[in-house]
Amino acid sequence: MDHHAVHFANKHVRQSIGELILHIATFQMYFAHCIQMEIL
Repeated sequence: MDHHAVHFANKHVRQSIGELILHIATFQMYFAHCIQMEIL
């Protein structure tokens, strides 16, 4: 496997993980907001 392809794959994986973390954080904020609304 050529070095450039490995570098590109690593970059793509990091980007995907970053987006996944962002989605999870957004979902957690939304979920916490809903729970607060239920409690109040």
